[in-house]
Formats: sequence, structure tokens, C-alpha cells
Amino acid sequence: MQPYIHNVTPVVLAGGRGTRLHAIVSDIPKVMAVVRGRPFITFIMDQLIEAGFKRVILCVGYLAEMMIETLGYEYRNLSIKYSQEPYALGTGGAVKYAIPLIETSHILLMNGDSFINADLGYFLGWHFDNKFKISMVLSEVYDVSRYGSVKINEKQVITDFIEKSTEIKTGWVNAGIYLFPRELIDASIEPNAFYSLEKGLMPALINKISIGGYCCKSKLIDIGTPESYKVANQVSEE
Repeated sequence: MQPYIHNVTPVVLAGGRGTRLHAIVSDIPKVMAVVRGRPFITFIMDQLIEAGFKRVILCVGYLAEMMIETLGYEYRNLSIKYSQEPYALGTGGAVKYAIPLIETSHILLMNGDSFINADLGYFLGWHFDNKFKISMVLSEVYDVSRYGSVKINEKQVITDFIEKSTEIKTGWVNAGIYLFPRELIDASIEPNAFYSLEKGLMPALINKISIGGYCCKSKLIDIGTPESYKVANQVSEE
């Protein structure tokens, strides 16, 4: 087991409505959409178990009661706690709301509607060994226009966040997995306020601290649109 794991609490953002999916997946939280025969979020929880984690916090909102009733408070040997937002708080606001449940020095924040088969234990070691303040898992995709992209240097430090554009090109994108110090989230985000990590915190810090970009060759799978949801049901994990 990775020795750093005891200093890290996984937090999964699972409160999205999945508005763009309503034509094919309705009346359930987006992360509970069935992919290859089971709720999508269970792939993420299996990944956490494989890394050696024993607990996870799910940030829930839309139809939270349905998710709690379905998943319960334990998945395999993974203990589940829920942080139920009173209203939509954004990616940053959601993790800030969950801070009272987090007792460790660091937070492994994961998007609940995307999956990349990264070795999370290795990612933690890479982050702490390189002494980055923040790290993100990156994925190389053929078309960055849907995601926006990032630039990294030879030391795997992120040097720029590039907004979405209509240009179709290959590049590195945010794979939806972050590692933060708990104190940074606590100090940077106002309580009960809507806040976006992608548009607020990360661009604001890029010239102040070193943000590590962990390049993962595995395929990025997401269920954000009907098209990507269809692909998620077809592809195999790498």
C-alpha cells in the first residue's frame, strides 16, 4: 500500500443533474447512469479500493436520497460518507462544503462522471515525491475542443490552462482527478458559495505555485453527453 494514502481522503463529485443526458438517462443522478451493466460511479469506487483506500466522501445533490438508498454506506470494503449540498455549489464549492468530514491533510478530488484507469497509488507517490502543492491527472485526447487543454513543461509542471476552442487537435486535458492540501481548499473558497475549481482556483494559482501534471496514457471515459455515454458503454478499460 502507498504510504501516503493515510494522509489522503478521496472525495467524489457526484451531485450533477446530467441535463444533457436526460433524453436517454432520466430521473437518476448522472453518476448512477448504468454503464456496462452497473452504476458508473462503481468503477471509480473500485479504482479507489484497488489503490488501498478504505473510505470515500461523495458530494451529492440532485436526487441524493436515491443515491444513498441505492449505494448505502458501504461498497465492498469501502466506507461511504455523504456530503449533501443544500443547492448547487460547483466543483470548488462542493469540496469546500465537505471539509468538515475530511480529517486528513490532503484531498483526492475526483469527478464522478469521468473515469481514467490511472494508478492512484503511484499518482500519490509521484505528487509527494516531487513536492508539488497541487497535482492533476492529465489525459491525451485526439480532440481537445470539447474539454479545453493544458500545457506542461519538461518537468511536468502545468504552465497554462487553455479555454475550449473550435480547433480540433490532439493535446493534454484535465482528466478530473486532483490532489490538494485540505488547508488550501479551506482557505481559498468561501463557505456556501458557488465556485469553480477549473475557472477560479486553478488559473489563479498557476503563476504562484507549481501545479504538477501527471500524464496518464489510459483512455479518458466520460458520460457527460449522449454521444460520450454511448462510447462509454462500448469501450473497455485500459
